[in-house]
Amino acid sequence: MRSTWQLNLEAFRFYRLKEEKFVKLSLLLILALQISARLAPIGDRNFFPFTYALESLGRLSPVDILGQLSPGNWLIIGLHAASALIASALSLMYMQIFVLEQTCYSQSGPRSKEDQALLDSIRAFRLQVKILRSLSQSLNKDLKEGNSPDKSTLVGGYYWQESPPGTSDQDAGISEELPSEDAWTREAFAEASQAEAFPGCQLADPQKETALGYTWRRFGQTLPRQLAFLLLLDLAYVFSIMLLGLPFYFYLSAFLLAPVLFMQGLSFREGMRTSYQGTKGVKLFIISNYFMVNLLFLLAEGLASFIFAQASYSLGIWQSLFFALRFLVFARFAGLMYLVVGESDQGVRVEMTKL
Repeated sequence: MRSTWQLNLEAFRFYRLKEEKFVKLSLLLILALQISARLAPIGDRNFFPFTYALESLGRLSPVDILGQLSPGNWLIIGLHAASALIASALSLMYMQIFVLEQTCYSQSGPRSKEDQALLDSIRAFRLQVKILRSLSQSLNKDLKEGNSPDKSTLVGGYYWQESPPGTSDQDAGISEELPSEDAWTREAFAEASQAEAFPGCQLADPQKETALGYTWRRFGQTLPRQLAFLLLLDLAYVFSIMLLGLPFYFYLSAFLLAPVLFMQGLSFREGMRTSYQGTKGVKLFIISNYFMVNLLFLLAEGLASFIFAQASYSLGIWQSLFFALRFLVFARFAGLMYLVVGESDQGVRVEMTKL
């Protein structure tokens, strides 16, 4: 069984995209906006009156606290907000382009060794997700029926269930098989002789429109849904400050598939509902992988803060770089989660036709 570290490390290969110019321009644009917001000699970077008033929240009204922000402070806040919004939009587009290149546009040209290795890894992880879903559904069913845990156990690599009342012992059997390493390998690569594109992917001739062109057009058509998704994500993050991060983690794990589903033509409500259903049984899988990817960024940022503690400009440049890299890495991570989690579930599979 393949380690999830392989999946997480693949997220850091954000530069592996056929639309190389899009990746380079996105990285440079986000980096430039962040450097401007952090280091450019514009605006007012003295937020001490505001932070001091914020500590007096019980004695001052919110209006009085916001009144401590000068026009220069608002300019800096606006630069940071614009940087985050543009970076978020570019990351959603990256996610869609990556999914297209691995599905609908996979037949538009020869597949490199790296792409083939990625496809093989995705197929292997899809099998792992299917097993996680099967075990979760079976255990939930037992809990709802009031069965004790010892009535459904993992025995010798198989998930056994007792036969229901009124059936013979011959009807009892395997609900879901957990294959051995050899069986896993055979099953994971048995699809190699089939079509390269994933099931449910029907798209007109890719030569008439590139993955970037399709994504740009569809993102513009679904912009209100994408902005609503980002707004709810920001609200979940704000509320998470007071609730140990739980709302943000739940939102991220439940609705991570929604941006791609929006571009496939689903309404906001239907896209969110389909994403929620498609992540049933694997939310912990998504969050655990997110933690591992985020951990590497936290370690790198902590090391940079320690080394450049006395060099504010150098620290600002490194922080801006990590900010840009974080968005692109998590965009690829989200695309990988869609391919592994979403495409492995029939309920979330939507035909990607030109709309």
